[in-house]
Amino acid sequence: MEAYVVYPDGKRLPGPARRTWWRFIEQRLPLIVIYLMLATLIGVILAPYVLVTVPSGYVGVLWKRFGGGTVLNPRQLRDEGLHFMWPWNTLFLYDLRLQSATQTCNAISRDGVSLTASINIRFRLKRESVPQLHQSIGPDYVDDLVIPEIGNRMREVIAEYTAEDVYSTKRTEIQEKNPQTCRGDAR
Repeated sequence: MEAYVVYPDGKRLPGPARRTWWRFIEQRLPLIVIYLMLATLIGVILAPYVLVTVPSGYVGVLWKRFGGGTVLNPRQLRDEGLHFMWPWNTLFLYDLRLQSATQTCNAISRDGVSLTASINIRFRLKRESVPQLHQSIGPDYVDDLVIPEIGNRMREVIAEYTAEDVYSTKRTEIQEKNPQTCRGDAR
């Protein structure tokens, strides 16, 4: 007489089929577990290089090592959120929010007096211009482009006035003139 395993629902699994299943599990399960553990370890090690988070208010410009360099198409910018990318590529983040830069520099007034003045400028990047900015200037655009332009423009404006005008009578006019004459978009 042959023994069968009977389940509560009345179905039964024949003895030889049950033994074959257990034999398969006993032989293959350790190998399957090792492969799963190895895949998990590789995934944990590669995750920081493959998954990139773009924070709120930022945009990412992708640089492809094997795909032609900087991706210049504004539609292919990486928006906020989690993104997958190949580990050999690099994602550069740019802040699209309102930014501020301050500089203190020396300038010479119209009457030849050396003056020290501080200026603060607020600017925001245009989303469509970020890939071109990255390719032509780079991520240090504030130090390479914005700050020197602030100093140059401030020297030009102060050179139009005398020292007395700068410090007393026309101070408000100078403060108002700078935004009007410095109109331009940071690109």
